[in-house]
Amino acid sequence: MNLDNADLAGTPASTSVDPHVEIGGVLDLDALSSGEIDIGSVLRRKASSTRWTGYYSPKVSGTYDILVQQGGFGGGGYRLFIDDKLVRDCWDLSTALLDSFNLSLNSVPHKIVLEQHSTAGFLMPRLRMGIVAEGTWVNDAAKKIAANADVVVAAVGFNPQSEAENWDRTFALPPGQDELIRAMAAANKRVIVVVTSGGGVDMRRWIDQVPGLIESWYPGQEGGTALAEILFGEANPSGHLPVTFERRWEDNPAHDNYYPEPGSNRINYKEVFSSDIAATSTTTPGRSFHLDLASHTQHSSMQSSR
Repeated sequence: MNLDNADLAGTPASTSVDPHVEIGGVLDLDALSSGEIDIGSVLRRKASSTRWTGYYSPKVSGTYDILVQQGGFGGGGYRLFIDDKLVRDCWDLSTALLDSFNLSLNSVPHKIVLEQHSTAGFLMPRLRMGIVAEGTWVNDAAKKIAANADVVVAAVGFNPQSEAENWDRTFALPPGQDELIRAMAAANKRVIVVVTSGGGVDMRRWIDQVPGLIESWYPGQEGGTALAEILFGEANPSGHLPVTFERRWEDNPAHDNYYPEPGSNRINYKEVFSSDIAATSTTTPGRSFHLDLASHTQHSSMQSSR
């Protein structure tokens, strides 16, 4: 049901049956800047709120990834109930553009209630939700291709749909990407992981299974060319990380006070570094490397931050 206020109050303005939870879309900045899209058409002039109620019936009992993607600018958020239990509360403070977590579900119908609200502002709100069984992200065809390849370059990380202005991102890679890397490493021992991000990510689930890791940051439109030149030895990346990557988000000194204190807009900065935090790497990062695909030889090896 849809309401013309941000509080899910009163009589619904409309109701509908939706096959999927999905509203809004990605703003085409090129079309907006060229005048193809009238900026007035992307302004939301009224607050709104929506509640979806339905049931999800897993085919088998197991662990499932639950993901919710948001978008837009201005105030708003969501909360998610599964079997009448609040499992995600981002109503007043949304912490990630693409949020995910896992949950054990039995093969019986589970009641799903997703509530979303937004205030008047720039861009229509965006919200999508999905439920995916762990172990099903990577299809068999991809595994077969990896097994027959000389080398696998696994490009993972963030894009405008998982990290954007006005939003934070998770420390974990987007849903399914850890599973993809582990599947590639299981099929082929020669895997190079290329991470697109503005900082550290959680690598614990695969870092010891891959021989090569490149942090590509956000390299721009010629990033693909630069990456190819590095992989084939035409350019030396120098290989030095300018920062220290934390092993876990909890190891970041700002973890305990990154967001406002509950019920307030106050952030009390009290960053403390503890010598008890496990080191991310026991090796020296930064040795240059390149691949000779013809002879199947990896020349030197880039030490990963692990």
